[in-house]
Order: sequence, then C-alpha cells, then structure tokens
Amino acid sequence: MSNTAVTPTRLDDFPARGAVIWRALLWKEIRQIKPLVWMLVGISALIFVIIAATRRELNITLQAVGTIIPLVMPALFAAGCGAILVGQEKETRTLTWLSSLPLPPKYIVTTKLVVAVGGLLIMWCASILLGSLVGLAETTASTTAFATLQSIHPATWFVHSIYVLLCGFYTSWRSRAAFPALLGMIPLAAVPFTLAQLWFAVSGDPYRYVDSLERSRVIAVLTLIALPVIGWLTFRMGQLRLRPVAPEKVRRDADSQALDAWRPPDRLVPTEQPFRHFTSAFLWQAIHGARLTVVALGGTVIIGAVVLWSIAHVPAIGRWGDTAMGFIGLSLLAVSWMGVSAFTGDGASSRLKFLADRGVRPTQAWLGRHLVASCVISCALLLYVALQLGPRGDTNIRVPEPSFLLVTLCVVTVYGTSQWVSQVLPMLAASALVAPVLSAMTLAWLSAARGQYGVSLGWLVMCGTIPWFATWLCMPSYMDGRRRWKFWSGSLLAATALIALPFVPVAIQIRQFPRMASSQVRNLAPEARRLSRDADDRAVSIMFEPLDSPSLNDWMNAELDGTESAKRMKRRLSLDPSDIVDLPAPPNAPLRADVNAASIAIDLATLSHLDWQVTRDADTMSRVVDWVELISEMASRLRRSIRWLDQEVADRIEIWLTQVLADDDIRQALATEEPMVLERLRNFEGRQTARRRAILVSWMRDSELEWDETIHGVSPLEFWFRDIPQGYRRSIMKQGMGAVTSALLALLESGNSGEDTTPARRRLNELIHLQSIDFDLGPYGDRNRSITRRQSYRRFENIAIPGIQWFGAWEYAFQERQP
Repeated sequence: MSNTAVTPTRLDDFPARGAVIWRALLWKEIRQIKPLVWMLVGISALIFVIIAATRRELNITLQAVGTIIPLVMPALFAAGCGAILVGQEKETRTLTWLSSLPLPPKYIVTTKLVVAVGGLLIMWCASILLGSLVGLAETTASTTAFATLQSIHPATWFVHSIYVLLCGFYTSWRSRAAFPALLGMIPLAAVPFTLAQLWFAVSGDPYRYVDSLERSRVIAVLTLIALPVIGWLTFRMGQLRLRPVAPEKVRRDADSQALDAWRPPDRLVPTEQPFRHFTSAFLWQAIHGARLTVVALGGTVIIGAVVLWSIAHVPAIGRWGDTAMGFIGLSLLAVSWMGVSAFTGDGASSRLKFLADRGVRPTQAWLGRHLVASCVISCALLLYVALQLGPRGDTNIRVPEPSFLLVTLCVVTVYGTSQWVSQVLPMLAASALVAPVLSAMTLAWLSAARGQYGVSLGWLVMCGTIPWFATWLCMPSYMDGRRRWKFWSGSLLAATALIALPFVPVAIQIRQFPRMASSQVRNLAPEARRLSRDADDRAVSIMFEPLDSPSLNDWMNAELDGTESAKRMKRRLSLDPSDIVDLPAPPNAPLRADVNAASIAIDLATLSHLDWQVTRDADTMSRVVDWVELISEMASRLRRSIRWLDQEVADRIEIWLTQVLADDDIRQALATEEPMVLERLRNFEGRQTARRRAILVSWMRDSELEWDETIHGVSPLEFWFRDIPQGYRRSIMKQGMGAVTSALLALLESGNSGEDTTPARRRLNELIHLQSIDFDLGPYGDRNRSITRRQSYRRFENIAIPGIQWFGAWEYAFQERQP
C-alpha cells in the first residue's frame, strides 16, 4: 500500500476549512454592501424626520414622497445591490482575482445572493419601523401623488423587490460595467407590470375598472412565475462569468498596427501641452468611453420632452396617462444618471487624475465633464420649446402645459444635484441610487420654498447653483484624488447652504413682520394677566327652541299661495320671544357669540317691528318691546365676554338697536317699560372698557398657546394675513395678533380722547390686509362703516375683523357726547 498523500483540489476536500472560507466570503460581501444599507437607511430617516417636524406645513409632493418611502427604499436597494456586488468588482478587477482562486463559482454566486437577500430584508424592516414610528399610516393612498403605487398590496411589492434584485444581478453579470447594468435592469424590472397591463387588455373589456386587489393579485402571480426563470438565468450567468478565461492571443500581423498606438513618443521630453484641443479630447472620452450609456440616456431625455409636450396637446395620450407619467419619470431619472456619469461613470476619477498629472486645469476638466450632458439636455429643451411654438393641436384638453422656464429649472436642479452626489460618493452604484432620491428631495425642497413660502424665483435660482459651485471648488482635490478635510468640509458647507439658504428670505420676512413693541409688551402684560385672571370664563351659548314650522316634505309637496304664507308668518309672529330664544342661566354669565343665532333673533325682531308699523296695536308693540329687551340683554352679556369676537357681535346688535330706536314711539315705550335698554346704549365708557378687556385678555391667552394652537374668537384668524404665503402664515400669527392689538388700543385711545381715528384705522387696514385692499374700499373705510344698510346678509358682514364699527356715528346716537 502506498503512503503517498493526495493533495485536495476542491473546497469540498477541505471540510475543516470550509466554514472559514464561507465566513471569509460572507465577510467580504457584507463589507461591500454595508455602505449602501447605511446610506439608504440614513436618507429614509432624514426624510422621516423632516416630515415629522414639518408635517402641517409640508407641501403635498413631499408628503407623498415620505409616504412612499417604505416601498421605494427597498426597491432602490434591490436595484443597486447587483451593481455593487458584481459591477463594482468588475471595474476594480477584484472579481477576476476571485475567480482565479480554487473555489467553485457556485459558492461565490450563492454567497452574493444570500448577502443581497439578507440586506433586502433589513431594508424592509427598517423602512416599516421608521414608517410606524412617524405614523405615516394616517395618510391614505387617495391623498397622495403615488395613489397608483400605494394601491398595490405591500406583499406584491416585497415579491417584486426580490425579482428586481435578481434582475440587477443578471444584468450585472452580463455587462462589463455597472452603469449599463442599471440601464438594462429597468426594462426587465417592468416586465411583470407590462404583462399585467397586457393581461387586462386581452382578457376582457380594456376600459373596465380594475380594483387594487385584482391588480395586485395578477402582478404577484406573474412575478412569482418569473422569479424561478430569472433566478436560474442569474445563477447560470454568474457561473459562466466566473469560469477561467483563456488569455488573448496577439496576432503578429494584424495587431502590430494597434500596438503602434502605445509606442513611446520620439521626443524624450514631453511637451508642455500634450492636448491641442481640450474640447475634442473630452468629447471623445465621454462619448467613446460609454457610447451605449450616452445613447440610452440621451434618447430617454429627448423622448421625455416629447411626451411632456404631448400630454397637453395629443388626445390619445390622455388614455395612457400612467404610462406617459412613467416616461417623464424615466426621463428625469436619465437626467439624474447623466449627472452621475459626470464624475463617477466610465472610470472618471482615474481619468481625471491622469489629466491632472498632465497639466489640465480643474476648470477645463470640470467644463469638459459636463459638455456631453449639457448638449443632450439643451437639445431636449430646445425641442420642447420648438414644440411649444409649433401647432397647438387639440385645445380642448384640460391639462396644464409646463412652461419652458419651469422645465428648465427642474432639469437643471436634478442634474446639478446628481453631479454633486457623484463627486461626493465615488462608488458608481451608490451614486446612481442615492442621486435620484436626493435630487427629488432637493426639487421638492425648492418647490416648497417657492409654492408654500413665496420665495422669489431669482433667489431659488441662485440657491440651485450651489451644487455646481461646490463641484467646481472641489475639482482640484477630486482630480488629484485627495479627498481630505477640505473636500469634506466644503461638501458639508454646501449641503448646509442648500438646506438653509432657500428659507433665509422667509426668516427675514418673519423677523420684519410688524409686532407689538417690547416696551408696550412690558407695560401691558401685568394688566392683561390681571384681567385674564379675574375674567369670568363661564361663557354660555344661546339656545333655540324648535319653531312651529312644517317639515321639508310639506314644503316640497304643498303648493304655497299668499294666504298660506301669511298664516305661517302670523303663526311665527304670535310666538313669544322667550319661546324661541333662550339665554341660559346664570343671568350675569358672559354670553358666547353665535352669529347665526343673533342673525335669526334680529330677523324675527325686525319682522315684528314691520308688523307693528302696519297694525299699530298694543299687542304687537308689546312683542316688539320684548324682542328689543331680549336682544339688548344679549348684547349686554356679550360685553362681559373676554373674546374679541363677542365684542364685534355686540357692536352689530347695538347698531341694529340704534336703528330700531330711531322710531320715537318705540323709544318712548322702552323708556317707560324697559329703561335699561337706553341706559345700555348710552354707556359709552362701559363699551370701551369691555373692548379693552377683551382685546388684552385675548392677546394674552393667545400668546400663551402653542405656536400652532388657536382658540376661535380669541386668536387671530388666518384670513387676516391672507397675503402672507401659506407656508409660514401660522408662524407670524402670534406676533401679528400683537401688532393688531397694539393698533386696536391706539384706536381706543384716539376715540376716547375725541381725536381722528383714521390713522389707527389705516394701520389696521395695513396689518390685516397688508395693503392689498385700498383703504377707502376696505372694511375700515368710511363707506363700509356706514350704518344705513338694514339687510340681514349685510348686517354681519366682516364680523370677524375687529374694530370696524368702533367710534362710528351709532355710538353717539343716544348720548350728549358727540364725536
């Protein structure tokens, strides 16, 4: 028997070392995929924090993005996993080294797939956990811009994310670089949705409604059928690519001319300018380095410009709205990836270092890397504007057409943010996944600054140049490969500026908005606190008893004539006022304003007054006196309230009383039977005291609330500052209430001293309407302060604006003091 040992040649022959090798493979793959997981989780957490902090003031676009993140982030991980684990190793030549080891290819392929699936599960768990913490389940699918995506069941999205992961691995194994793999993955990922649309089109009526459950079921079944197919293709393609490759043979005759291109120059000393024309050199490098990528991305951008124009002009596009929006989304993705290719694609970092070593200036290199993308985007924009200037097509389509300037700003923002991300993240697959997300966030951020906060377009354009300026400043360090503290500090400073600068004008406007002076706050705060502490908070509402009126069916079925209408009117007039309106006990408790109740009471009292003018009998006069007494008591109890709104309703009621008491007979009857009515109208000082107390207490209690809390009748109303952009309107309401309070106090002082109240009323008009309404035409003008109108719908006009009727002629109607 021979004692010669047999040398093992396969992994299976190393049972003791097998676990060690498996751990080594897993360690290597986890180290590669971990940065992508941390980046996507960090971006998700950042977006969730923004939504949780500014949920009430966030525009609908950003809310929709935040709601869809649990579906988008796992899909982004699945799309980029293959590009990192396979495509990046191809570019760095580590995959060639790995295939040269005595390891079966199936173990390498299996390890990559296991790590990828594990990372995908982590992404799903992290997204669901963040979504549940922030509470985005409150936002339903119908209220977001991604209602079509959210209508699909989450389980279907989970299955589809595994399918996308396998598609990414398959295209990464087939392609020589990461970028073509990402491009080729997009049509493969859309196969289940395309087949589902075809299924719905051929299986029945193409215009029938398909609910979300049926759509999810069909997509899930098609994806499950496609999973084993794409899985087998991926595994087989990985084994084929990891097989040993025979060395290339150089033919002596045919390849000799090709080798001459690498011959050293005749001159031993290099020239000062190795390239005569930098523009042509950069064009050749950008086009020939990735021709397929340039053609695919450029064609997608041009098609997107045509589809965007067709939505508003071609009727047939309206029936394919989702598909058209998908094309527009792909075109924006293509713009983002063109920005990524500026500093990360086709080995840009190593080529730029090669140029830097040969004396090429950073500015020239920076312009050269943007040359091809700028030409493609410019051609697409020129095509869009040419289509806009051409025939208008069908003008009956009710779809807004985006302007050329708006489209240009969106495209430039997406491209600028993406090229900045590609310079900060040197890993191509990571940049290709993170850049579209950050570009969408930047676009939403600038759109919110414009639409919700009213920031000027010029300022936003300047903010949009920050990513361009950042890459230009960091170009010397990037070309030399020195990514040190200067590079990272400059990138961090640019990111901070991009976040903060769009809202600098908003902060300035909030700071400059009128407010109560600090000295006045110190003087009025003790009095306001004392009045608030001593105020009676037992405010009650007016109660109504049901009137004797027919039901709705009786009104609809009966043919009313003049006699029947008169009978019903007499039946209502015969009721005692106390049977209709009830002022709750206790009798001295303040009354809470109810405009509808006050309007009905005044209407019924006016009807009784008109009836007395016709009949002139004692019973009708007694009923009129009862109504006037009831309404006067209502106004008196409203004066005890600490809400400014109750004082305005009391003003309108007392204006009506002065109009009715202009009748000498009624005034004489009241002087005999109810003298307190005239005493209340003559109480000029008491009226001003009630107004001052209500204004000060309302101001103090509103200032003690949280910034977004309001109390009706105490806090300012939002429409007072309707010229302020919606985004920060609530932020200025408290200081706006202080400014309005200061102006109202100035109005009280002017009226009490007998001075002209016009300056104070002009100030109030500027504060509440911000000079958008001319003073003479506004609510504080003399024309609108007239008390001659007696129509019910006019009597309580502008009831929610304080101080309109203060110190009008009606206040001096029944007293010796005159204005």
